[in-house]
Amino acid sequence: MDENKMLEQIKCAAEDVEIPEHLRPEAIDDIINTANKAKKVHRPIYQYGLAAAACLVVVASVWLGANTQKSGTKTESVQMARDTSSADAAAPAEASESGAGSAADAKAADSPIPTPGSYEDLYEKVANAKKQQLRQVEESASDMGINYDGAAGAAEGAAGGAENSAVQSAAKYEAASDMQKEQGFSTTNLQVRAVDEGDIIKNDGQYLYIADTLDNTFQIIRADGSLMTQTAELSMTQKMDSIYEFYVTGDTLTIIGASSQASLKQNTSDDVYRTVLSNQTVTVTYDIRDRSMPSEIGSVTQDGYYETSRRNGNYLYLFTNYYKDELPAYPAQYDGYIPAVNGRLLTADCIYLPEYIQDSSYLVVSGIDLRKPDQISDAKTVVTNGQHYYASTENIYVAEEQGYGYDTNKTEILKLHYANGQITPSAVGVIRGNLNNSFSMDEYKGNLRVVTTAYDSKAQDSTNELYVLDESLNIIGEIKGLAKGEKIYSARFFGDTGYFVTYRETDPLFSVDLSDPANPKVMGELKVTGFSNYLHFYNDHLLLGLGEETDPKTGAHLGLKLSMFDISDPENVVEVHKYVLKDYNYADALYNYKEMLIDPEKNIFGFAGYGNRKGNSVVDYLVFSYDPEKGFINRLVYGEEDNESGKLRGAYIGNTFYVIQPFGETSITSFDMNDKFTKSGTYR
Repeated sequence: MDENKMLEQIKCAAEDVEIPEHLRPEAIDDIINTANKAKKVHRPIYQYGLAAAACLVVVASVWLGANTQKSGTKTESVQMARDTSSADAAAPAEASESGAGSAADAKAADSPIPTPGSYEDLYEKVANAKKQQLRQVEESASDMGINYDGAAGAAEGAAGGAENSAVQSAAKYEAASDMQKEQGFSTTNLQVRAVDEGDIIKNDGQYLYIADTLDNTFQIIRADGSLMTQTAELSMTQKMDSIYEFYVTGDTLTIIGASSQASLKQNTSDDVYRTVLSNQTVTVTYDIRDRSMPSEIGSVTQDGYYETSRRNGNYLYLFTNYYKDELPAYPAQYDGYIPAVNGRLLTADCIYLPEYIQDSSYLVVSGIDLRKPDQISDAKTVVTNGQHYYASTENIYVAEEQGYGYDTNKTEILKLHYANGQITPSAVGVIRGNLNNSFSMDEYKGNLRVVTTAYDSKAQDSTNELYVLDESLNIIGEIKGLAKGEKIYSARFFGDTGYFVTYRETDPLFSVDLSDPANPKVMGELKVTGFSNYLHFYNDHLLLGLGEETDPKTGAHLGLKLSMFDISDPENVVEVHKYVLKDYNYADALYNYKEMLIDPEKNIFGFAGYGNRKGNSVVDYLVFSYDPEKGFINRLVYGEEDNESGKLRGAYIGNTFYVIQPFGETSITSFDMNDKFTKSGTYR
């Protein structure tokens, strides 16, 4: 369907719908900001139809996700049919970069999720799921007096998951990475310290790497203190439609982007032809041993919109969402409903089919050996539609909410084991409620800990719950009924202790004892004003919170808020310092943790703040440090008057701090951290 037509249908369908209070424009500013600034937009319709689509989702919640249930059948995992070139045939098995060896590989050899017996079997089940979806949309729309004409499909696209984020608690605390400590430069704020993630800004201690996702270009800038010189610029127009993010692995650069192809197809019932877009995600890898002359060494394609990715050692794991508006007329038209990776359709034994499916989206995941970047190590797909992703060093968890808003009653969690570039669906489980984001999940000693907010559709109220799941994702411990009427805004896990924030008028920070997985217990509850959207362990006894300050009586927004919690005694957590930024009402880092630069070892963190000063909208980059006696100390406030992109990112190399405006006419401003952040140089 044409996007303009789709948008028009959304508008028409929503015209007569009374918008609930919690979905009125003033109430969804943060949602829109999140979609526009923090989320990598999948479909172009997102940025135009979010508010209208959100309303439709409430009245027509059809895209309920894959209702995967555990199956007693164990199907042996079969690797995707590979290219039979001599190079692949001779490739030896390699040790896992994460330390997982043959025992882990053997453990992942079986999957509890069945595969279809054939493409035809898959076609029949997906077709039935689509019919059920349409029937539910029409029934819901009819109940609300809405003239349905395909608008719910657009609503599903516009109301997709907000962000993907997680954290691993195995490390002592989330200080700077080993590279930061040894070489003195900032790195991407990661979900798990041992698992790399893509970003639009990176540096390696000598060079700044910048992806301009608006102009679809990539720059390499040599940064020597205040002296900044461009060594290379890549135009990606011939390779991809737009850049999502990238990785730098030693002397290897991998850029991930979107690609689409248009084709004409005839309707089965008449002679009308229509334009069909085929959406793919593409990775292009370069040898950058010579930073002035990047040389392409391989590329791969994968059907579907980009969801997320992870890099563990020399292997990149790529996740896409493959979705077709319409199925082909006949099962034999395989390319109409079977996803392809690197130009080859996945075989039926690499497609995992839940026992009951209610969504016709596919999660496609592949492994790419960056030493052979034109080949796929393995690829699998599951008929599901995940929203939140959390990756430990051995497993990736995909959470899919069943329904939306007050109709949400459960979340399904899919567990994928990964090692040596191989992927195997290994478990599936269901819990009550839905996740705030992927920080709500954490793997520790083989168990998965999850916090959710559950809604009671009859009472129109909420409660908060914690679950502990074993390796097979069976529930072995739980806490229910916490903070009735509130919802979870942030969570973090630290060994045997979990922390999460709920909010309605005040911000209770709960601490939970998880030392006995079968009997988790609430240890303490601290109530303070406002709430924290993001939590980060600053050291082994301090927890940093970034969020919003609010009036406890009226709920009015009073500005961004920094909180430092002393967690040395989990039963008596104390907010030892807070800092309210009254001029700012939003920060990208609230919803996208990679927007924050943070290095507790260097005692520095920074993020971009959005607000209003003297009647004018402002975007400033803010840098802080923390003193146990004085509290938060503001080291830098820097903005650019001509910053039309509204985007600023931070990085540091040695004692030089760089504020980067990455879009359009890229600009970089350097500051001397040894001289009270005095401005020292510029690059335009």
